[in-house]
Amino acid sequence: NPLTPILLAIQQAHNAYKGDDPRYQRTLDTAHEIIEQEVQTLKRLVEHFSRFAKLPAVSPTPEDLSAVVSDVASANAHIAGIEVATPPAPVMAAVDKGLLRQALANLVKNADEANRETDRVPAVQLSVVPLAGGGAWIHVDDTGPGVPPADRERVFEPYVTGKHDGTGLGLAIVKKIVLDHGGEITAADAPGGGARFSIRLPPVAQAPSRAPSQET
Repeated sequence: NPLTPILLAIQQAHNAYKGDDPRYQRTLDTAHEIIEQEVQTLKRLVEHFSRFAKLPAVSPTPEDLSAVVSDVASANAHIAGIEVATPPAPVMAAVDKGLLRQALANLVKNADEANRETDRVPAVQLSVVPLAGGGAWIHVDDTGPGVPPADRERVFEPYVTGKHDGTGLGLAIVKKIVLDHGGEITAADAPGGGARFSIRLPPVAQAPSRAPSQET
């Protein structure tokens, strides 16, 4: 990774100065801090782009969506206000459990970060709503500032982000996973305020047997 030598070089240059000019030292400190931050941002971007480009093909198996959602919530139990709302009966779908959990974990992480932007009591709710004709919706609700209507389609595009240190690939990865399942994803207002990200998964009979990964 060519970014590592850049980071090491600026660290060596920073540590090599032994002079006593306070203004030069402040300039050197500032330059070192800025370059280090930007290199870390670039490293995150490279890592996210690699994940986006090399997502494995979907290998679906019959799974209870309520169980998948509960697993994601349990893995993120440290997040303030996280809760699950699922029906008593299993909600079956043909999904790649590992990839779906990755997509939901990303949405939960985003919800937690959004909650930190407001003074409201933080809550992250994952819910499963079965559809009459088969398939289901999975909703992830937060109590953050929400997503403006004009941005609700753009947020899924690569490199679109509202975070000062974001890469803009997180939601693009989520969308790709959902589309590879033959589903769809939308952004809207949560019923109690904040944002709602919804994943619709098709009935088992309509789910892809194996979706090709769009590698570049």
